[in-house]
Amino acid sequence: TVDRSCAMHEPTGAVLASYRDPLHLHDEVAHLVAAGVTVQSVDNPGARFPALHDSPIRHGWFLPDEMVVDAKALTRFFLAAAAHQGAQIRLGVRVLSISCDRTKIHGLTTDAGVISAAHIVLAGGAWCSALAKTVGIDRPLTPLRRHLVKIHSKPPVGPWVWIDDVGVYVRPQGDHWLACACDESISAPPAGSGSSLGLTKAARALITAKIRAFFPALGAAQITSGWSGLRTFAPDRKPIMGSDPDLGGLWWAAGLGGSGVSGSVGAGLALATWIRGQKVSWLDPTSVSPGRPMLRRWPIYPNGDLNSARLVT
Repeated sequence: TVDRSCAMHEPTGAVLASYRDPLHLHDEVAHLVAAGVTVQSVDNPGARFPALHDSPIRHGWFLPDEMVVDAKALTRFFLAAAAHQGAQIRLGVRVLSISCDRTKIHGLTTDAGVISAAHIVLAGGAWCSALAKTVGIDRPLTPLRRHLVKIHSKPPVGPWVWIDDVGVYVRPQGDHWLACACDESISAPPAGSGSSLGLTKAARALITAKIRAFFPALGAAQITSGWSGLRTFAPDRKPIMGSDPDLGGLWWAAGLGGSGVSGSVGAGLALATWIRGQKVSWLDPTSVSPGRPMLRRWPIYPNGDLNSARLVT
């Protein structure tokens, strides 16, 4: 049996805020409230939340029920549940290409042989586009590299905090804080299965400056380690999910950006339901369709600040 008692998330609460425009998050907050999420308006959040003590942020929105997902625990649960239902987990096998005719999928060609299948789900993050191109399908997915750091300062307590318009967040994780300056740069996925790279000098300087400016209570923090990874987006920053209109049996679960872990349960449920020919009430497949019209030019944020957008094609 599958152990369903393990904790796969930790209740932390969250604070969302903006620095320049006090109305910047009002639309997002209205959508959250309409969806039944508890949201509290908070003036002078620095008096309530230690990470924002002495911060220039004067207003925020507190979401007391927000949680942080334990990615390792969630992955272990998925693997155990899949094996329990008869799935085969094949590690260290590289997919080389998709096998198909003009109208439908036949399977996969791997470095360990051919796997026959009537349905294939592309859920390979930054590598999805390359696999689709082996059968002549080109969907606009762009991998963007972002840096994160671990910092040690005062004991990490309280909710995670995201200042959206300037692009910076911190969240408690064990005995340290995880911090990000929300930087973005286009970066092709490296060969192999890993996407992590080290912390650059420029990225270290950027996150240090933002921590000092917006989280002075953590200003003396010491960066103990850092790295970067890839987040993959479509031009409208919505996921690419569902059946590909140009090839029967090809399904997508891509473009989830930085929400792949937290959104994985919903994405998997939606896809499994659609593959069975059924519907889910909470997601319109046309809104995330791989074949939907896409922007030709769209903004990225090299230093995380919304005022420093750069258009890419």
